[in-house]
Amino acid sequence: MSGDESARDLRLFVNGSPNGLLQLLVAGAEKSTFKRIIACPRYPVPVRTRELDRVVRQFREVLARRDVHLPTFFAMLYASGTPFDRRKRSGQFFTAEAVGRWALGVARPGAGDHVWDAGSGTALFADCFVQSNVSVRSYTGIEIDPTLALCGAHVLDSIGAPSSFRVLYANFLSVKASMLEALGVPEPSFIISNPPYVRSQNLAGRSKIRLSLKANSGIELGPNAGSLSYFLLQAAALCCGLSMKKQSDPGVRLVFFLPREASGAAHARRLRKDLLNKQQWTWSEYTIPVKDT
Repeated sequence: MSGDESARDLRLFVNGSPNGLLQLLVAGAEKSTFKRIIACPRYPVPVRTRELDRVVRQFREVLARRDVHLPTFFAMLYASGTPFDRRKRSGQFFTAEAVGRWALGVARPGAGDHVWDAGSGTALFADCFVQSNVSVRSYTGIEIDPTLALCGAHVLDSIGAPSSFRVLYANFLSVKASMLEALGVPEPSFIISNPPYVRSQNLAGRSKIRLSLKANSGIELGPNAGSLSYFLLQAAALCCGLSMKKQSDPGVRLVFFLPREASGAAHARRLRKDLLNKQQWTWSEYTIPVKDT
């Protein structure tokens, strides 16, 4: 059976069912897969059926194929098993492989970098690092969706990523510097993110997070700021608030992917101005030369 036929069978098995998707991901995982997840949630034990055994074999065959781009495969599988309305409410969308590879030409982490991927999804950036032989000290994907965290762990395991490549199951907007040592998460020097796109009125816990960010960064987000600005300010605040980092450290970099209409909004321009004036962050803007993104 070809890779395309196997992928089609797996989509049919999942068929719009979050439970079916999770059943497949859990049954197809190894112990090493779960070990990739920091603060790993309790996943259900799959019920073994004849059909499940068949699709798990197909699943593992796909993971072993060299011609399959695994982050894209898992993005497809996740979309097949997750209702569109749920993905829309969460602002979920997936980064194209070409975009990840282009990013390495614009901002490439170095061998001494501890990389964080905020809202890591299916760990596309980690895959880009491994396939492009980019050496970093560690990679930590931060993902709030337990199913996507497991998808990311599958990708890391299947591509043979170094043991320092892991996924932290957490809400990036709630991560505090004090949590890192207890969790064994290295402090970041390079944060990359294609953050979820949620408008201000739909962002859960907005008031509490906004107050916390103001206390940690000295910057108050505008009332119309959506999740993109919250992620960017949280990344800047974390880097500047960590004990070993200084605001003027030229080695600390943030790489964010923002829709043109969002990055040009008044509240976004104000945030960049505040980051420059209050925390000495400078920035460069690029246009992604990839169609349909």
